[in-house]
Amino acid sequence: MPTVSAAVTLRQLRREAGLSQEELAHRSRLSARTIRTLESGSARRPHRDTLLAVAQALELGGAQRAAFVASWRGSRLAMADVFRDRNPKRAVERELTRQRELIRDLAVELSVNVRADRWLEVSRIRRTFEVVGEGLDRYLWLASLDFATVDPGRVTVRSSTNLDVADTFELPESGAKAFLGVFGQTLPPGTRYVLDYEIDYTAARRDPTGPADPEVDTLFVAATPMQLLTVQARFDVDALPARLWQVRHESVTGPEEVVGDVAVSPFGLAQVVLAPAPSGVHGIRWSWD
Repeated sequence: MPTVSAAVTLRQLRREAGLSQEELAHRSRLSARTIRTLESGSARRPHRDTLLAVAQALELGGAQRAAFVASWRGSRLAMADVFRDRNPKRAVERELTRQRELIRDLAVELSVNVRADRWLEVSRIRRTFEVVGEGLDRYLWLASLDFATVDPGRVTVRSSTNLDVADTFELPESGAKAFLGVFGQTLPPGTRYVLDYEIDYTAARRDPTGPADPEVDTLFVAATPMQLLTVQARFDVDALPARLWQVRHESVTGPEEVVGDVAVSPFGLAQVVLAPAPSGVHGIRWSWD
């Protein structure tokens, strides 16, 4: 793997320079943890400025410096680098557990657009979090799907901010598609970060002429309490649902609790705001009949 090769090269260059990891960290004005992460091969896509600082501390010349940086930037994080388990579902759960220990959600805004034919067009999420554990270089999230009516291969990320989508993975047994993103750097503890991304379902409907589901929902899983959670659904004004209601679960597998009805505006907007938001699963469900 290119990253491992780059990590070995860095270790060799440091030793040839007669430097310890701590000394190289001091010279490059980086943390010793960053140097250890680079040399272990676990920093999949380190930031260019980090690599240039290391190259300068090692006194690499122009061509050698360029080759050193390119050896890292040419690597690509794939699902196979994360899910080294024969059981993909178990591997995803393990990665999500790791991620929950590294970040603390501060605010989340989830919104979905529903077309006149009752089909979900796009979902958007804006997530503000703080890194509370060791450095974070990747981000995993799931989109729940009905594989009988949705072609997961056609569910794509339309756009993303502060995040590059590296790979995807389908989990039919879990009814979900996993998306793996990378930041292009390792976020140190204490960092506050904002992500924006859109998931496009427009072309994913297996039978465009078939009936829509009688009940649909949009949900967000809050692993820990957060300051603010906003869930929105935007409908075509010519095809408003007959009823909307707020739901919550104590956990993903826990029973659903109906909190109360949700009003929809004449412009087709329905919204639930929780401030603060307790841990659990929160969202809006609606019915066309």
